[in-house]
Amino acid sequence: MNTPYMIDWAITNRCNLDCLYCRGMDKDELDSRTILRVAEEIPSLKPRWVIVEGGEPLLRRELFEIIKVIHNSNIKIYLISNGMLFNEDYVASILVSMHNPPKEIILSGRLTDYDFIKVELTRRLNKYAPVVKVNKLSRIVKEAACGAYIIGEGLLGGKYRRLVENMAIAKWRLQSANCKVICGL
Repeated sequence: MNTPYMIDWAITNRCNLDCLYCRGMDKDELDSRTILRVAEEIPSLKPRWVIVEGGEPLLRRELFEIIKVIHNSNIKIYLISNGMLFNEDYVASILVSMHNPPKEIILSGRLTDYDFIKVELTRRLNKYAPVVKVNKLSRIVKEAACGAYIIGEGLLGGKYRRLVENMAIAKWRLQSANCKVICGL
């Protein structure tokens, strides 16, 4: 069986913010028993890492148990949060659910472009692990992934269907020989 390189798991659709650029999500989400069963099955897939996100994953009460199950299977885990709910208690709960402390904490997002926010988050989190700001290349990759999601969602007839139709993306043909190899065309 081929194993996935990584798993990107949106564990909730709920969020404490209402950002215009957010991709939005289905209204239904997994119940407690099912989400924990899925977390327990992930290690058998042997991914190199798992991204846990949402919505806002800190709103999911099973978050710390999910982190514990995955991390204790020696799988790298990345938590993507808007950071608005982070406080000492949340950080302590996350660290308790892991048998090894994190190697680094990565800051990302538009708000971390403001020095006073970046400085304050770094001050609060630096005692747990070195804090690193996402570099420009990582930001470009993240934005490209969002674009790929929008196009894929539109091609499948979802939320961005009209955008994809108006741009005639389904009719595009990739010309690059490298893309033919990479994309399997």
